[in-house]
Amino acid sequence: MTRELRVEGPAIFCCAYRELGFHGSNQFEKHGHFMVSTFLLLLIFFVLIGGSLVLFGLFLQLGLSLVKCQESSFKNLKRATLLIFVADVVLRISFLFAPLSENHNSGAIYMALAFLAGLATPVLIIAYVFQLSIFRAGIAWLVTIPQAIAVALIVLFMKPVVGEAYVASANSMSPTILGPHIEFPCSRCDSICFCSPNRSDVRSLRTPSFNSRAICENFHVNSVNIGNEKIHAADRFLASPLIIPERWDLIVFKQPSEPSVVIVKRLVGLPGEEIQIENGQVYVDGKIANKPQHIQSLSYETDLPDRGLVRWGTKQSPAKLRNDEYFVLGDFSIHSSDSRLWVSGTPGHSPFAVPKENILGTVTHTYWPLNRIRIHR
Repeated sequence: MTRELRVEGPAIFCCAYRELGFHGSNQFEKHGHFMVSTFLLLLIFFVLIGGSLVLFGLFLQLGLSLVKCQESSFKNLKRATLLIFVADVVLRISFLFAPLSENHNSGAIYMALAFLAGLATPVLIIAYVFQLSIFRAGIAWLVTIPQAIAVALIVLFMKPVVGEAYVASANSMSPTILGPHIEFPCSRCDSICFCSPNRSDVRSLRTPSFNSRAICENFHVNSVNIGNEKIHAADRFLASPLIIPERWDLIVFKQPSEPSVVIVKRLVGLPGEEIQIENGQVYVDGKIANKPQHIQSLSYETDLPDRGLVRWGTKQSPAKLRNDEYFVLGDFSIHSSDSRLWVSGTPGHSPFAVPKENILGTVTHTYWPLNRIRIHR
């Protein structure tokens, strides 16, 4: 089974937002539960960064005292701390630009070189700022390691509570969340359409020619012929367990039939409801569920001859949800394996249902690549 997501390490927030329009149907409201806004997430981030820098400075001062540095003024201490922080951010961002290649060894070499650079850079900065030998600078830096461990433990503790970073590895949620993809101009409008590569090795830059389907930003489905087009990087996004999911939100959850697989879909059915899909629209308890403006042209399919029988959510087989079950769909409807098609699910639950306990979080932001940055909720 193809894994649709992989978990990232601590995410780097990029504040140069190019799209700040809210792409969700809800605007940070309370329904008896505390809802996390973008501003609160950024506040938590900056508090963590500020605390980390102060802690690093204190440990560095201790290290400089240990090597009897004569130049450890507050000005130099602040300068070194900021330079090391900037260098660390640059190195982390460089991971996002890791070259795509069929040769996995080249990727491993790149990561190894980046790791070594991460070790050497702070030592060189300390040696330069405080006029120390490399050996003495290395000793001073080693004293800061407990700070790094403490920050890592804090992040590990907060990630399941505040939010987790993920990378999409499939395109069932295109164009909203993109996995590795190829881009084409849409034949029906002026937007870009997205298509999955014809390779299991999605890091490849070259693919054999074949016909496939692509979906554009306005949800128009195109037939495209894929040849040697460049494969673009997947979206990286955040999901928070603190935000209570509502209809039309994007949610990250453990796949009911295989809990080790984590996937992302759009939530369309809530506990206790009966879901039916007809003429591309979602009906809840017999009434049409109005979609938010940004997905008005999204159509959900029940006729999928290439995918097999649509088992659930049809007029013949409506999906009746229990009090702790949810119904999910993919935005790239003809290519999505979702509640419509699932054969089996979590023991004790309907095959089409995502149990409440499987939900890991509500998607809040896409933060990478830069031209894909947006707020979902």
